[in-house]
Parts: sequence; structure tokens; C-alpha cells
Amino acid sequence: MKRFTVAILIICVAGCTSLRPITGRPSDLQQGLASGEILKSGDRVKIETVDNKVYQFTVTSIEPKVIHGKHESIAIDQIASIQKREFNRGHTLELIGFTALGIGVILIVVGLTQGVGLPAGG
Repeated sequence: MKRFTVAILIICVAGCTSLRPITGRPSDLQQGLASGEILKSGDRVKIETVDNKVYQFTVTSIEPKVIHGKHESIAIDQIASIQKREFNRGHTLELIGFTALGIGVILIVVGLTQGVGLPAGG
């Protein structure tokens, strides 16, 4: 049961990220990217280009005119929109709380069905 609980908690923490759009006109996004203000190496992104292609990857490096991932490179002037994956603390706490509550209820039900913790006599 301990392994199950640890596995659930790991899934909860790992899954609590969300894609946040980086707003602005394409020209503003391109300028912010070129200056290094918007993204950094290690950021997980979803990028749509002006020709409507969608790429999801982790940024490995950024040059003044190109963003590089492990297997892809995208010219900054071809980017139409960017979404950046970010950790969401609120959702993580909710998920952990509800998971703990669910595990607690399961343990109580299992304990009651097996007669564990019931007062003697009655």
C-alpha cells in the first residue's frame, strides 16, 4: 500500500503543469524571444508557426534568430504563438489533498470491512 501511495503522489506532482500562453503580437513575441526575455534553456514549450505547424519540445538553446530543441530548430520570425509549460502550485495542492482524502476513505472502508478498529462488544 505504501508503494501505491508513493506512486500516486509522484503522478500528482508530475502532472500538475499547464500550458500558459505568452501573449502579444507576433512581432512583440519575436522581439522578446530574440532578446532572451521570454524563454530560457530548459523551458517546455508549444509553438505554432505562421504556416500553422505545431511543435512541442524542451528548449535547449536560444540564438538571436532561432530557438533550438533536441530535434528541432525554429526561426523566431516564423513563430505565430507560444505556450510555455509551467508548474501550477494550486492544482498540485488540490490534487494531493483529494488524493490523500481518497486514500484515507479507502483505508477506512477496507478497515471496516475487515473488522479492524471496530470496538469490541456492543
